[in-house]
Amino acid sequence: MQESALRKKAPLLTILLSALPGFSHIYLGRIKKGLSLLVIDTGMVLTLIFADSYIMTVIMVNIYFFTFLPACIETYQISKYGKGRTVTESRWYVVVLLLSTGFSALPLLWQSSLFSRKAKIGWTVAVPVLAVIFFTFLIRYWSVIETFFGSLFSR
Repeated sequence: MQESALRKKAPLLTILLSALPGFSHIYLGRIKKGLSLLVIDTGMVLTLIFADSYIMTVIMVNIYFFTFLPACIETYQISKYGKGRTVTESRWYVVVLLLSTGFSALPLLWQSSLFSRKAKIGWTVAVPVLAVIFFTFLIRYWSVIETFFGSLFSR
């Protein structure tokens, strides 16, 4: 999409659409990126629906804001100035989303030009391995974790 076409988009509407990361990117014509962010959102929403603990809800809300804020800033800059600081295309952003949201961030990884094919394959293999390690740890130590955080928040 040309910069002049991007400038014609309404910055306020872009911010409102950013409430669900991905919608504002689609509005700006960045459909692949928008769909990738929507996949991540879907994973977060499903986790929030099925989360039965306060701790998981707090974790997912924090991950949501980490996804939301950079996408919101980026799309606002694009709609207002015709270009933006592409935070959502940086390596650190993609890696943090891979580590925090897991499988749902894989589409964002594969559309990124910042990672080599070997790195993409490596991350695609690493994400399920890390997920198995993470969930094994959670299953084993969940009662200890819940007691610890419960004592922190009960004061």
